[in-house]
Amino acid sequence: MWQVVYSGSAWNTSAGEDRYRRAIYTYLRRTSPYPSFIAFDSTSRETCTVRRIRTNTPLAALVTLNDPVYLECAQQMAIGVRANADDAAAVRVMVERALGRAATDVEIACLAALVANERARYAGRDEAAKILAGKAAEQSTDLARDAALVAAANAILNLDDFLTKS
Repeated sequence: MWQVVYSGSAWNTSAGEDRYRRAIYTYLRRTSPYPSFIAFDSTSRETCTVRRIRTNTPLAALVTLNDPVYLECAQQMAIGVRANADDAAAVRVMVERALGRAATDVEIACLAALVANERARYAGRDEAAKILAGKAAEQSTDLARDAALVAAANAILNLDDFLTKS
């Protein structure tokens, strides 16, 4: 879309600290807005909007599961909890950090089961685990576990409680 509208000029991804600035600093073009903003039903900015509508679309789910920005967030969450030896404790901390509330027993059980399943899936598949774990793979002692924690963190970032504000 960007190339068609703007004569082939490419999107330049910022590097270094600029890469992690708030969305308010994202470069916008009126006729071709940033794709993540569209997926989350961002306003057009033609008029002032006091309150955004509450939305949850399949496109938003695709963005949170596949956009490199969200994957990097999941990788950083995994790095922050991998010191916890217990998967349930790691999951509990991730839920509390992401949602700002205590995790329920059901959430912990489901996410700990996801970690166990993903850990088994990535056992012996170091290259695949490195791809998913990304930065979490650096200085890793257990690639399969780090990849599993990234998968759980990505699932948490896709929860309705994380995406919407009541």
